[in-house]
Amino acid sequence: MQSSLDVVVTGVATRLMGVDAATSVEVSRQVMADLVAHLDVDVSFLRHHDHRIHATKLIAKWPPRADVGDADPLELVYFADADPMFAFAENFQEPTVFRAEAEDYQRATQDSRPVPTSSVVCAPLLSGDLTTGMLGFVKYGVREWSVAELNTLMAIASLFAQVQARIEAEDQLRYLAEHDDLTGLRNRRALLADVDAR
Repeated sequence: MQSSLDVVVTGVATRLMGVDAATSVEVSRQVMADLVAHLDVDVSFLRHHDHRIHATKLIAKWPPRADVGDADPLELVYFADADPMFAFAENFQEPTVFRAEAEDYQRATQDSRPVPTSSVVCAPLLSGDLTTGMLGFVKYGVREWSVAELNTLMAIASLFAQVQARIEAEDQLRYLAEHDDLTGLRNRRALLADVDAR
């Protein structure tokens, strides 16, 4: 089983290696779809934390929920208003397994479909000691997670954390290239690019 899990981590690393800001969400969805199938779970999600506003933002999920439209209640969750699982996730450092009762899960997701008790496992995305997000999996019903599986999820979460850091660095470099250091206003280069585009 361990060699199978090692192959999964290697596959995820290969898929995420060339990701940039433009492709990260779609590639993340594809990776999570593969993980849902491999881990025999029902739902996966990737969230990034914004500690400035004390909230967690949904980046990608699998499978997409057709019944929520544009207003997914879990798109942005403030930790102060969150259920215990989300509140715990703000600063957690180790993979954690939760048991969600059907009513709690349905209330949190505003899902009207009948859902049995669920097993939820979350692995933190870490940058040093800072929890920058989480990777989660939901199994409708009870699922036990082995130590090897939890270690695999941590390895995969660290790969997603590296992608997150790389995209944030790209965004910062792009911002610095287009804005004046002193005023923060768009600079001459950005203005000329806008003129050329028009």
